[in-house]
Amino acid sequence: RGKFIASGVSGFVELTNTGTIVKTPNTGPEYEECRHELFLEAEIYRILGPHPRLIRVLDWDAQREVLTLEYMRRGTLKDFLASLPPHESTRSNYDDQISREQRLRWAVQCAEGLELLHSHGVWHCDFKPKNILLDHEGGIRIVDFGGSSLHNSTPSAHPGSRFAPPSKALEWGLRQDLFSLGSMIYTIMTGAEPYADRGSEEVVELFERQYFPTTTHLLGGEIMRDCWLARVTSA
Repeated sequence: RGKFIASGVSGFVELTNTGTIVKTPNTGPEYEECRHELFLEAEIYRILGPHPRLIRVLDWDAQREVLTLEYMRRGTLKDFLASLPPHESTRSNYDDQISREQRLRWAVQCAEGLELLHSHGVWHCDFKPKNILLDHEGGIRIVDFGGSSLHNSTPSAHPGSRFAPPSKALEWGLRQDLFSLGSMIYTIMTGAEPYADRGSEEVVELFERQYFPTTTHLLGGEIMRDCWLARVTSA
């Protein structure tokens, strides 16, 4: 169909010659599971409807199992931040390139996007910079709902150690998404994920003991800690 872009939770992602993205199920042993996830993603987009924090669905062909989406040329937030100089050695450089206003805008837009999802019975369950696209104006667009939970269905996705609450908390749902939001805001404000210099197992241990990165000096630091410590009840 087009140029291979990636293999996501629910299938293959390709860029067509017409400048659109098409998603199809993976073939082979995992076909049925991937097909289910693609249909779930299409249903979630239908339920959510058009919104500035989402990409547009251009077509959904259930018979051919093809979901067609608009293409965001600027790529993911994760890739964008990775393209900047390392913030540990050039903190001022990051501040200069990403203004205070831009970071605040991204944080608010992330919260807006999650609030939209939650108000329609959707838990993202994999909310992280890799699943955030930047539109032509630099705005946030949340993507990849194949592994999400709809009306409390069991999700197949997990956000990973730096965006997941301690195992003592609920495994998925509102608590997980809000914890992920805290880590997302931290990433936006600093240019790096929480404990980026630590291994995943060590991060899990730190979070279990409620040892989180210092945020008192950061814009939105109190909100980050409130998300991590389950002091917020909505996005």
